[in-house]
Amino acid sequence: RPRQLLDLPVEILNAILKEACRFTALNHTNDLTSLALCHSTLHTLAIPLIYSRFDIVWPDNASGPEPRAGVDALTYGLSTLVMAEEIFGSRRNQSMEQRVKRRRGNHFASFTKKFSLGNGPPDWCSDYLITREAGKMLGTLVALAIARMRSLESFTWDMPTGVLSAVWDSLSSLDDHEDNRPCRLERVAVRWHDNYADPHSPPVHTRDRAGNLNPPLSAINHVENPSFSILPALKSLSVLDIDEVQYLDELSVLIHRSVDKLRELRIGIASLAKHKEFNFVWEGDNFEQVDQANPVMSCITIGEKRLGGILGTLTGMIYDLRSADPQTGRRNRLRRRSNATIGTSQVNSDLNGISSSSDTSSAAAANIGSPDSETVAPSTTSTASSEDDVDDETSTIVEHVQATPKASSPDSTPPGNLRKQTSPSRKLSLETFELEDVQLSVPIMLNVIDWSVLTTLTLLRCLNHEHLWKALRRQFPSDPSPTKQRYVSGTTGQILQPTRKLSSSDKTFKLNLKHIHTDTVSHSLISFIKETLRPNSLESVFFLHSSSDPTSVSLDAIFNGVIRRHRISLRKLLVDSGERGSESLPGASVIWRQWMFNRETIKFLGKMPCLKELGAALDSRDWHFFLQHLPSLAKLRSLYIPYLVNYSQGFDAREYALQVVDIVALRPELEICYVGIMKKCFEVLEQKPGSGNTNRDGRGIGDDSASEEEDDDEGSADEDGSDADNDDDDDSEGTDSDMSDSYEDSDLDSSADEKELPALRLREILYYDDKVSIFKARHGRL
Repeated sequence: RPRQLLDLPVEILNAILKEACRFTALNHTNDLTSLALCHSTLHTLAIPLIYSRFDIVWPDNASGPEPRAGVDALTYGLSTLVMAEEIFGSRRNQSMEQRVKRRRGNHFASFTKKFSLGNGPPDWCSDYLITREAGKMLGTLVALAIARMRSLESFTWDMPTGVLSAVWDSLSSLDDHEDNRPCRLERVAVRWHDNYADPHSPPVHTRDRAGNLNPPLSAINHVENPSFSILPALKSLSVLDIDEVQYLDELSVLIHRSVDKLRELRIGIASLAKHKEFNFVWEGDNFEQVDQANPVMSCITIGEKRLGGILGTLTGMIYDLRSADPQTGRRNRLRRRSNATIGTSQVNSDLNGISSSSDTSSAAAANIGSPDSETVAPSTTSTASSEDDVDDETSTIVEHVQATPKASSPDSTPPGNLRKQTSPSRKLSLETFELEDVQLSVPIMLNVIDWSVLTTLTLLRCLNHEHLWKALRRQFPSDPSPTKQRYVSGTTGQILQPTRKLSSSDKTFKLNLKHIHTDTVSHSLISFIKETLRPNSLESVFFLHSSSDPTSVSLDAIFNGVIRRHRISLRKLLVDSGERGSESLPGASVIWRQWMFNRETIKFLGKMPCLKELGAALDSRDWHFFLQHLPSLAKLRSLYIPYLVNYSQGFDAREYALQVVDIVALRPELEICYVGIMKKCFEVLEQKPGSGNTNRDGRGIGDDSASEEEDDDEGSADEDGSDADNDDDDDSEGTDSDMSDSYEDSDLDSSADEKELPALRLREILYYDDKVSIFKARHGRL
């Protein structure tokens, strides 16, 4: 008889199934489930793919006031994963008379590689707070399931309900099994909750070594502990909405353990904790970063006021800020200014070192511990002084404090330092570094991070950013290329002189930044990009405007310093001077007009061959001019118009989106998939001629399915040859929330001659923040 598909060896069937899931729409859970029900062999092969990802996505609260009924998918999924075969223990063999052998338990959890619990409506998620019965039950089920996930690579808890201590124990157990299998856990992302939502018992206070009042002893019991300190070394770590210093102490231990492996670090502080003491940058001999003897108890032993602020606490186990050794021979200098980031003690030691060049390092260290060094008040919003505009050579300068590890000699130990001498400092080889609501400590930023490796930098509402850009510009200047210089012989010897005025191609650049995201755009940032980054090296630029930090940077400065300089390499561009929710306020046009793209900028967009995502405000009078130049953006996939200045009263975003679809129909080579106009978002779909309008598998134009591994790397740098924006469209677009808001326009017949092209249709959707980077960046949050 002829060979059938199921006659192939299992190895070949498994390879076919994996390839089908990679490059087709077969990765949809319903399709895999149907395949598993066809045959026992296909069931065995499909089960690992079905349970490789455990993603819980809550329906949006705007989808309709549907009452919650029955058991939710979260409970169903966890109940399946916790039913292990081994929990039934040893049992008698089943009776021989029983025809069908009953299976007790399963091993599905061993296939799970990604566990993700997303955020949802507040009134729904509040039921799962760890202080409530349902939250305790949820945490217990998750802990039981995680303990069985031996292949777990990524753990994400984005629901602000708190993470039970049992879950942390289960995560730590993945690294200490007796079978000696290597731990595969590499990514952990947690969004914390408000720890002060519920009343607590009266606190019990203690006093530290200096007699100051410490946080209460209940601070340890106030949060789930231990947490991060018991996890294995990680490659990616994201912790958002931190409101307790205890979490920072736990993170310092984990960062120390992961110093050689960590590549991505994201830290965000909760809005209610922005004014707490641990969020300020403190300087002085009375403060320490962490308690080296017992770091997880630092909030009890040394209090919340930390040397170097949040960054000082996080890096307290790998870098000793107090061991700063002034380098009088450095050429990088900083002007004297009133800045709490550089402590008074450090400035005094610098001045002493300049006046007496024969002083030894031990003498400089003694100055640090002198009584003249008093407590420096916490740093506030950094303001650029008038001296910042003066040339370096004509302004008063002090040596920049370059903190380096001291030699392990008795003379190099400052008398004011009561801690044990720590091990030599180690740098973090981060590729992605993102901060939100964190006050920056410039010495720590300069010395703890290996800036030659960093490719992605995000700073959202971070104070002292001005000093950071200026310090980086001085520490990493572009140097003349040796191949572009010549030696001039003379009577006094050979003098190195440039043959001509050096251009960008004649210089060597030390930084490798490719992605910059910030909501505080300043002239210092523009100068930093122009002077330290190689032209045509930036791939994504997200510039937002924060109301708390008014900017005077014009669009011309951004255009000449960033867009024009990196036009060939830029793939994602968002320039938004407005704020969400202010579209209908009086005077909104004035806010968005500041960075509104004019006709010259719109015309220049056609000279950006790699641009895939674009977000910018436009003048409604320039809309048709923009449509005329839209065909020049052949690779554009996502378009976002946050605001249309001077729009009419009868404005309809759908009509504007249909005009974009008309251009796509006339120019089939365009690949636009998503169009966001102000508060509404649309998806451009295509379907084969003659097919019905109920095509579930309709995909965006130019859609290329990608592997699941690329979907796991959201927020990181894009791969050159892949389109990760539309990964797993079927997994998220088939929800009730999308279909309830979707509608279909009449097919736009774009056929030419006798060849019938695919018909286009438009569907209103929610903003896909997880697929399109500019949609996610528009919120200004991590």
